[in-house]
Amino acid sequence: DTDRSRGLGDVYKRQVQRKEDLIDKYERRLGEYLIQLTKREMNTAQTRQTSLYLHTINDFERIGDHASYIAHMSNEMHDNHTNFSQTAWDELNVVMDAVREEINVTCNAFMNDDREAAQRVAPLGVVITRLCDELKMRHAERLSQGKCGLEEGTVFSDILNSFGRIASHLSLIHI
Repeated sequence: DTDRSRGLGDVYKRQVQRKEDLIDKYERRLGEYLIQLTKREMNTAQTRQTSLYLHTINDFERIGDHASYIAHMSNEMHDNHTNFSQTAWDELNVVMDAVREEINVTCNAFMNDDREAAQRVAPLGVVITRLCDELKMRHAERLSQGKCGLEEGTVFSDILNSFGRIASHLSLIHI
């Protein structure tokens, strides 16, 4: 059962890495295309839009990096036979749901050029940042009470940091 579980972890790790590689490839190709556009004569609005797209694809790529890091940390925990407490899992699930919502709102706003929906992104990012800060404080309390180990606590904090950075990058994406 452990071998099967480990194999499943490796499969997920490879899937995440393939997606991260694909995101990197898209960023390179889109970036190269946008750079070629800047060599052509453009008006001020077109130049501004091209610049915003360059920043946006970089933000999407960084989000992929953070997601890949979260998957890596999860795999490391599996390999080291460490686990979070149920409370920590519950807290991470709340943050994960909030980040997933921010991703959905951002992507839908971007794809549909929906400025009204885009205005909901930054406030979601602020809520996620505050939530991550609160959960780090709760974690510190658990750690001081001996309810959590140092290794799990470090991973918990690292994952929260990655979620916070994802939220920040989503807030920077221009619609």
